[in-house]
Amino acid sequence: MRKESNIEMVKYRIKCRPKLLLLLFLCLVFVLLFQMQYSLHWGKFTKNTNFKNIGKTNVVVNKSNSLQDNLTKAEPVEVNSENKTLESKNMRKVFARRRFGVEQLFKYPTDYESIIKLMSRLKTKAEIKSNTSRNYFFPFANPLQFYPEINSSNSSRILLVTYFRSGSSFLGDLLQQSGKTFYTFEPLHYMTDGLRITEDRLEEAIHLLNNILNCDFKNIANYINWAKRPENRFLFRWNTFLWRFCAIRQRLCFDADFIRDVCFRSSTRVMKITRLQLRDVIKFIENSTIHDNVQIVYLIRDPRAIYSSRKGMSWCSNTSCGDIKILCSEIEQDFAAYMQMKLKFPERIFLIRYEDLAMNPVKVSKTLFDKLKIPFSPRTQRYLRTHTNVPKGVYDSNPYSTIRDSKLMPLQWTEKLSFQEIVKIQNNCDILQKFGYKMIERPIGKDDNITTVMDTDFQLLK
Repeated sequence: MRKESNIEMVKYRIKCRPKLLLLLFLCLVFVLLFQMQYSLHWGKFTKNTNFKNIGKTNVVVNKSNSLQDNLTKAEPVEVNSENKTLESKNMRKVFARRRFGVEQLFKYPTDYESIIKLMSRLKTKAEIKSNTSRNYFFPFANPLQFYPEINSSNSSRILLVTYFRSGSSFLGDLLQQSGKTFYTFEPLHYMTDGLRITEDRLEEAIHLLNNILNCDFKNIANYINWAKRPENRFLFRWNTFLWRFCAIRQRLCFDADFIRDVCFRSSTRVMKITRLQLRDVIKFIENSTIHDNVQIVYLIRDPRAIYSSRKGMSWCSNTSCGDIKILCSEIEQDFAAYMQMKLKFPERIFLIRYEDLAMNPVKVSKTLFDKLKIPFSPRTQRYLRTHTNVPKGVYDSNPYSTIRDSKLMPLQWTEKLSFQEIVKIQNNCDILQKFGYKMIERPIGKDDNITTVMDTDFQLLK
């Protein structure tokens, strides 16, 4: 009988175990949702709070004081240490405080001791920041506490300049695999969709790039608000170093103070630019205070392949973006600017062909990383294995995906374009041969390989 009762007890425990696990899971979900719902912004209590004057006679708290963040529609209030009372026209002010991750509201304290007691809980600015900079899983942890700030002079800046549909998403993503890299994906997206920046908006674009490279996000609210829209959040999701801290509490990633703090902790800052011509980027760098610490990677791809890829994009095919003459003209102008800068600063600008990267991803990546003086980490090697060697039919058909069988990509345009289209492109694009691409004089067959369309002995990083 005893054995049977033990067996029954074991069966009962096994039967109840899934229910207990489900209950624990639901409790965890509830706590996370509750935490997220009442979360405060990163800069809530971190704006130069000055507690030195607390306790002195006639302390004035007004809109210029940092305590404004803790008041709701607060009017100037005078604190008199003699009668230790608060005199105000409106005594129904609300004071916000945070406790155990929950934003609580209570009436504004009406006596001097209460204010002193309350302020004593917020001892220093560092403690305030530590208490409010919550991790998305552990509300008592600062998500950046293990990432010290890096001096800007020791942080390298890399600008990836290229064209729409040139393979830049893959290369940009590859460059951020080296470690603590702050990757800015298409910052000029909010200014134009499928076109390049016009001359009248060039100054605004340069202002934005300069602020991002200096980790100053206070003066570019339009850019952050644009990226904050649900349909545009992919712009920040590409930045894996930033997004890892707020994958669940996404509001943190759109707080200017938090973005700045993450940016200051990056050893490398990479920016992908497709909406500016190379000559404009070079002018920006030469006139910038950080020009000595900036390198340019100029990514080129066969114009025939770019045109073929753009044909499938609705945002590009019906605009000047789909005009092969404009594309080849832009490439020709950019190549001239590249040659001029290469003569002045040979160690600060590098040319790389997408086809070389696709055919020999490890070799070309190592060479590029060495030129840029960034580590070719195990994470980078793993990224190359998982993103360049996926059999056809297995990888995602999404045109924006970076997971491919990379060796198939350089010749893909030969299957999508007719021979007549290829001839038309070649007649309008004399710049082809300057990058080692060959003119096609007959239809491409199945027996043809990469040497049919390009010179594989072209200098790897010119």
